[in-house]
Amino acid sequence: METLLVNILMYFPDIMFVIGVGNFIKRILFFKNTITTFGDVTGIEERKIRYVSGNSWGNRIVYHPIIYFHDKSGKRYRCIPGMLGRFMSYNTGEKVPVIYRESDPIKSMVDSFFIVWTIPTLLLIVGVTAIFLKYNI
Repeated sequence: METLLVNILMYFPDIMFVIGVGNFIKRILFFKNTITTFGDVTGIEERKIRYVSGNSWGNRIVYHPIIYFHDKSGKRYRCIPGMLGRFMSYNTGEKVPVIYRESDPIKSMVDSFFIVWTIPTLLLIVGVTAIFLKYNI
């Protein structure tokens, strides 16, 4: 068990770098065959999340927009904004740009630079920084 922990810590920079690069490439490949359309915010959803504050756990309510869009054939899909959705301040009835894969419209996301690139960029920065620190570059 102890050697496993040492190996994980020793290879953490390499693992983070691979995850960061992989996530970034995955996002770029997602855009290869995407279509942009507009979705409608049909409501706001309440979600309860748990968080740690000091030594205790707490609950907090966050709000996510409920977004529906139609693909080229007219079929209706829900765009799930993910964990960054709570930072989007859309109102009910508002039109929102949505991107989706024509071959798989269920995989969609709000077409916002913040939503699309925040997680891949942060993972890549952490990975590159960890590699620089590990190898003293």
